[in-house]
Amino acid sequence: MNTASKPRDEDRVAGACWPAGGLHRPRLEAVLNTLATKHLGLVLAPPGSGKTTLISSWARGFGVTVAWCPGEELAHRGEAILSELAARSTAEPALAAQHGTRPSLVIVLEDLHLLAGSAAERAVSMFLGRLPPGVRVVVSGRQVPDLSLSRFRLEEDLVEVGPDDLRFRIWETEALFRDHYRCPMLPEELSTLTARTDGWAAGIQLFHLAARDCSPAERTRLLSGFGARSRPVTEYLAENVLTSLDPQLVEFMVRTSALGVLTGELCDQLLGTSGSSAILAELERRQLFVSRVGESDSSAGDAYRYHTILRAYLDGCLVAELGEAGARAWHYKVALLLLGGAQLEEALPSFCRAEAWGKVGAVLARLNLESPVISGPALICGSTMDVVPQHILNSDPWVALARARCHLASGQLEAALALYRQCEPALPSRGADTCRAEMLAVSAWANPLPTPAPEWTNVLRRAMAFDPLQAARSPKGPNGEVAPAVTGGLEMLVEGLSMLAAGRTGAAAPLLLSAAQQVSSPVAGLGARLGALLADLLGRRDPASLEAGGRRARAMAAEAERLGCPWLARQAYALLSLVGTPSVAGQVARQCIQDGDPWGAALARLLEVAGRLELGKDPVEACSVAASAFRALGASTLEAWALACQALAEARSDHPGAEQVCRAAEAIARRAGVPGASALAHLALGQLADDTSSRSRRADHLRLARLLARDCGLGILEVPPRSPKQLAAARNVLAGPSPEGPGTTGVLPTPHLASCRPVATSAGQPQDRSLSVSCFGRLVARRGEEALDLGELRPRVRALLALLAVRQPHAVHREVLIEALWPESDPRSSGHCLQTAVSSLRRALASGEACSNVVARHGEAYLLVGARVDVAELREALVRAAAARRAGDSESEAGALRRALAMRPDELLEELGPADWVVREREDLRWDMVAAAERLADLELAAGRPHDALSAARRGLDMDPYRESMWRLAGRAAQAADDQGLRAQLERGRADALAELGLII
Repeated sequence: MNTASKPRDEDRVAGACWPAGGLHRPRLEAVLNTLATKHLGLVLAPPGSGKTTLISSWARGFGVTVAWCPGEELAHRGEAILSELAARSTAEPALAAQHGTRPSLVIVLEDLHLLAGSAAERAVSMFLGRLPPGVRVVVSGRQVPDLSLSRFRLEEDLVEVGPDDLRFRIWETEALFRDHYRCPMLPEELSTLTARTDGWAAGIQLFHLAARDCSPAERTRLLSGFGARSRPVTEYLAENVLTSLDPQLVEFMVRTSALGVLTGELCDQLLGTSGSSAILAELERRQLFVSRVGESDSSAGDAYRYHTILRAYLDGCLVAELGEAGARAWHYKVALLLLGGAQLEEALPSFCRAEAWGKVGAVLARLNLESPVISGPALICGSTMDVVPQHILNSDPWVALARARCHLASGQLEAALALYRQCEPALPSRGADTCRAEMLAVSAWANPLPTPAPEWTNVLRRAMAFDPLQAARSPKGPNGEVAPAVTGGLEMLVEGLSMLAAGRTGAAAPLLLSAAQQVSSPVAGLGARLGALLADLLGRRDPASLEAGGRRARAMAAEAERLGCPWLARQAYALLSLVGTPSVAGQVARQCIQDGDPWGAALARLLEVAGRLELGKDPVEACSVAASAFRALGASTLEAWALACQALAEARSDHPGAEQVCRAAEAIARRAGVPGASALAHLALGQLADDTSSRSRRADHLRLARLLARDCGLGILEVPPRSPKQLAAARNVLAGPSPEGPGTTGVLPTPHLASCRPVATSAGQPQDRSLSVSCFGRLVARRGEEALDLGELRPRVRALLALLAVRQPHAVHREVLIEALWPESDPRSSGHCLQTAVSSLRRALASGEACSNVVARHGEAYLLVGARVDVAELREALVRAAAARRAGDSESEAGALRRALAMRPDELLEELGPADWVVREREDLRWDMVAAAERLADLELAAGRPHDALSAARRGLDMDPYRESMWRLAGRAAQAADDQGLRAQLERGRADALAELGLII
């Protein structure tokens, strides 16, 4: 075999350059040489393991044409590249005939982990399934790709090289330093180095760079200074590498690390200097983890890239030098520079790193990937983040950290924790410390058993768990240590919120207003003002304060959205429950549940309960739901409030057992140290009927309730429910002008928040505008009593509505939608078609509403929310029947099955004809319904109702006339009914069915 020193131009794919070679590893190259008789090679290992170096060295010596395709190129232009590869592959049979049994083309697909879950990965899988005999493919990456490898393994047509294979052995480390680095080492040094780096190629190279100019004594000291392979090893070695460099050169590397691909021109523009091309060339010559990634270009010069490990370390140095805010500003500058050079795809990672989500949306729109208006982090974690290329999201742990903060701002604690855990090991130590502190704080709120959290969050979390007054008086940790950040404005914020949780609104309001003026964070300041508003609404119940409170709540919701904190915006909207519109808080609670925000849902539900109590309604069930939610969250303080509200509701409605509920609520509030909830519980005990409590005891409870309420400043206990006129006046606040100035309304631009505003009729009462969708027979959608006109929609938009409705309440992945509705389109255009169809569907379902969030996005899936769908109701009836069967309740099971069978009058989505996905749904539903009919017939027969059993069996036979067990059930029912004519008729029908199957001639 001849070794080519450099590949020919035709050996490259889509402008990809050939990686640097020169380091031979005979042990592993011999394994890859078995591709002479196999078709697929798989090289999987973590970064820095030497995957690219191995494949490059082997490919140069394999003696055939090699086409090299990096994963980034596939991620950007996968379809064009695979088309080119397919065209070249189809020409290989003739070449294979010339070569005999030897391969004639090797295709290298590098870093395939960048394609995880994308359409390009599926395209690669299809490409591998049609390989000609003379073509070999080598795939490299950090994780096992989804390429349907089982066929290759079963046919023993796969060569695999894993992390342990790539690990350097002692004798390989010796050969590396002796033959490649020309720097022999002592045997004991080689043994120590190999053991402490675990044979990690990047660690060994970093040690060489750090020690190549050291004396033997210094090299020994350096070797003994680090332990097993971990983040400290990388940073320790990188620090020693950079220590030997000129400080100006180190500064150059730190500042330019924000650029993915470096050219002299770009670096000069970024730094405002000249001579960067020579510096980059010198860094490559000195092998300082800098490699060339492009051929010489007269306009831009050579292009380079820092190794992933070194770039991560340099990014950490940038954060240490400039701070997190300064580092984000620097990445923003880089992104603007790339954007000015029309490098849109290159600017995307920098905008993500800078957390400039508005710019991310604008760039995506210019790339025709997405076209909505982007207003804050809430949307980037939802709809927009789904279309950011996966190789951008996965390539930078700082981007994962930014996404975690987005989820946190939306109240999605579990999603935030998953991203925190993902990025923490990959961040440098400085960034990892910040990530770990934030992750601990989030864990304290996600864990029902409060764990020690850093700084002030620990104090506030303890206040929500138990005895908020004690937490307000002593802002210390569990071991008595003073939390370092609970000072100044934050101390007043924690104390004010703890007082508010205890019900002492009179003391909480001034503390929170003072905290709002002193805290440095705008979000914390807004949270303090929102808490002060809640204290004010609970303390003063006159109509004037309610009207002003409603206006302030709307203004704060708009401000929270502008700050990119949808969690606070939702809670601001939920406060409108206290000014006469509790349905708003209910909608907020449902939205929080759909978004994975348990704390927001529970708090909104509690505010809904308070609003309904004031209207004189009976929110017992809502109180129970809120109490259960707080109990699951480990928030006994707030659970006491929910139970006290439940006690008051049961006392007013004279529910059976109300006295026991009231006494239990009072005991729980007293043990939890919540005087405000105790006041409510005593008020409930004072309102019990005369036959359950003596008149003197009622008076004692009422007197104690007033004393506690006066001490707390809870005016709500001293003012009777307001008249309908007062409530109507308070509700009119929602439709009035915003205090922000003329011409503005204060309405939030975000659909999932704006949809919480109630629609008022002329009488001032909320109107039912809920959406319902019918899928049996013709597709019909109604909003309230109004039938929506779907005739103007394009066929695929109607099909999109049908598919989402049939799958409700489950989300449908965007790839499933694309495959069902646009199977013939390429991935990019089909993604754009889906976005356009979703927008059209949202407009159609709005039907005069201010906005519609019926079609919501969750991760990479879409969901039809807030809509009643007949198919979903049918499936829910089947679920209830299954639950009743497990519980042994035959009557309840039969009732649920009867309701389910009565819900299917026509064929599912007749207008869509034989579309593949519809046929599958019809068949699945038909089998469920046939099984339900058979089970119902069996139950009716066992209960002595043969005619009902016969009716159910006939319904099942209409859907499946070839089900033998159903025919036997029908026969037994006819026999039990003693109807001989019917039995004969059934026998003839069974014989006809068997004849159609060819079983009876």
